[in-house]
This record gives sequence, structure tokens and C-alpha cells, in this order.
Amino acid sequence: MGQNQQENIERTRAIYKARTMETAKELAEAGFEFPEVDFALRLENETDSENRAYNGSVYWLELKNAENGRLKAGKLFLPKTEFNSHLTAIYGGLPGDSIVKMEKRFTNPLLEAGYAVWVSRHNGTKLENDNVQKFFGSKEVLEETEALGKTSVGQPLSSTFLEDFAQEPAQDLANFNGQKNIKHITLAGHSFGSSSILYSLGKDMETNQGKNSTKVDKVILINGFLGNGTYPENQDEVVGGARFTPKQVQNSQIKMAKIMFEIPEPATVDESFRRILAYNHTTSLPEHTKNVVVVSPTDAYITPKAAEEFHARAGGLLAYDLTRGSIHPEQSNSNQIFNPEFSDATPEIIQEANTQSRQAHGGSQHDAPNFGGETLRRLIEAPIKTHRIVFRNN
Repeated sequence: MGQNQQENIERTRAIYKARTMETAKELAEAGFEFPEVDFALRLENETDSENRAYNGSVYWLELKNAENGRLKAGKLFLPKTEFNSHLTAIYGGLPGDSIVKMEKRFTNPLLEAGYAVWVSRHNGTKLENDNVQKFFGSKEVLEETEALGKTSVGQPLSSTFLEDFAQEPAQDLANFNGQKNIKHITLAGHSFGSSSILYSLGKDMETNQGKNSTKVDKVILINGFLGNGTYPENQDEVVGGARFTPKQVQNSQIKMAKIMFEIPEPATVDESFRRILAYNHTTSLPEHTKNVVVVSPTDAYITPKAAEEFHARAGGLLAYDLTRGSIHPEQSNSNQIFNPEFSDATPEIIQEANTQSRQAHGGSQHDAPNFGGETLRRLIEAPIKTHRIVFRNN
């Protein structure tokens, strides 16, 4: 880096330090006071999945954890209407591009009902990647962070990066659970984001006496990678509760991770998956936290078995997604959803359902394309008893 370029970056950093202080003050006036804001930017041009402006204020934040000094990035949405004291925090899976889709589908209905929304971003996400827009959903964030000379978002990752991701909800709870104006928190996770929520809550109870999760009233796990507590040593054996093998995970996730994230060598996933799945299978949610598990029988990656086993162990609400494009018409009889054989839908049915979903929505059924913000709001507000329901089209 040349001297002139370095001087330009230093001048830009001074400007953004002042803007960060100004934005942090604005957030404090709205009732959100963070111990240390490393970078803050108010975003003016964000739009939802229907290209509508958000019904509230949008901020990009990189917050420093007061307990361990680690950075955590994400978008904070605050409603124009009176804040109802309820924060919904949303977590994507692997590699994480689903987070922008969920942000654009979920956020406006929640803002309109008075919720604040935090949409997490994976630490270590590269800024110069051609596909990075899928992870940010905001050209403004990319332009501004690159101007600061950054090459990635938030805290650097370790070689066991999956365990870093699994602790991201805990990082966020350390920043939000103590906010005086927040009375209730819902954590909503998709795919590995569900694994991260369970892992983080368990670790908070184990190492922190649960002090950062006292306000977590509910978790909503959407097509979650819940597993059955084991991860095979045999690279060609199918992972419990899934439709893939460790070899497939190693090949796909390591390849994708090296493209999308700054990860030191040697990057590994097998042992991390093994530890996370085993831990999640033995831990439990806080007593005050209710749970909702949403599962699609024709998910290309996850079978309903793990969700059904989790529901049997933890109670809560088990919701089957049978919306159009989610399931083969021949399998849509409601009497079949509780048949164990139905949990292992044939590859042909899975392939056809996911092809239909991609054609209709541009994404696979694993991404729950018919699951919208209004559905999420109703699940957040619903009193939870131990039972099962079905999502259908009208």
C-alpha cells in the first residue's frame, strides 16, 4: 500500500470515527446504548423483497463485546412506530447468503408491528468477493467499509470457523440482553443458524449462568441443522438427520468458506461439526425459553427426523411447511405428515420439489421461500404448547 493511499485511508477513518460517534449518539437517544461501537453507519437506501423502503431506521453496526473484546457485525432495524420492547435477532446458515433473503422477507412486517430487528452477519466475510453482495444486501455498506481499508467484516476467524459462527448469537446477546429498553428477545435461525442458537444458549448457561439470555423468550428454528447428536467418522456415511455425508460437507463447505471468508489454514469442519452436534444434543434451552421448529419434508439437505426428535425431547411447536412449491402434490395429504416413512421422502420427490421451488422463488426449499415476515410475527406472538401444525396455501 502506497503512502498516499494510506493517508487517504487515515483521513477516511477520522471521518468515519466522527460519523460513528454521531450514529452511536442517535442510537442512544433511541434507547440503545452499547458499551463500545467500533463502526456505525446509518443506511438510507435499503429496500425489502418487494423493493419497498423499510418502515423504520436502518443501521450497520460493528459492536465490540464488553466481556471479551470481540467484534460482531450486523444490521439493526428500529421501527418508526413505538418500539414494543421486543427484539428479534435473525441468523443465517452456511455459507450465509440466506441471511439477505430472510432480512428482506422478514423485516418490514416486524417493523410495522413495532419490533426492532437485528440481522446478524458472519464475521470474517470478505469484502472483495464477487458474490459478497449476497451476504450484505447493501452496496452502501460495501462501499463504506472498503473505503476504510477493511478486507473483511468484524472479528477475524479461526481455522475452526464453524465454532466461531456457532458463538455469534452469544456475542449478540452480550450486546443486547442488557439493553434497558428491551424486555423480550426472540432468536430466529435458519439451517446452521439454528445450530448456532442452541449452541450459544447452552454455552451461556454453562459458562455464564445464563445471564445474557434472561430475556430470550423464544427461539424459532427454520429448517435447522439439528442432527441426532452424532457426526460419522466414515466420510461416506450419511449424517444423522441430514441428506449428506461428511465428505460432501468437507468438499462443499471448505471450498465455499475459502471463497467467502478470511480463514487461516488449516481450515477444518469435521471436528467442529462433531463437537457442535454432540453438545447441542445434550444441552437444553433455558426453562423460560419456548421453541418453534419449522421443517419441510422435501428439504434437499435436512430430513424431518431430527426436528421430530428435538420436538419429542424439548417440546414446543413443530410446524410442517407444506406450502406450494414445498412438497410434491402426491405427498400433500395431511394424514401423511406424521408417518415416519414420510420423513424420508424419496430423492425423486425431493428433487422435483426443490426444482419447483427454484423455478418459482429462485431458491431451494431449504431456504423456506414461502415463509414470510407475517408468519414469523405470528409465531413470535403465539402462545406455545407442545403440538404440531401444518402450513398450507389457501
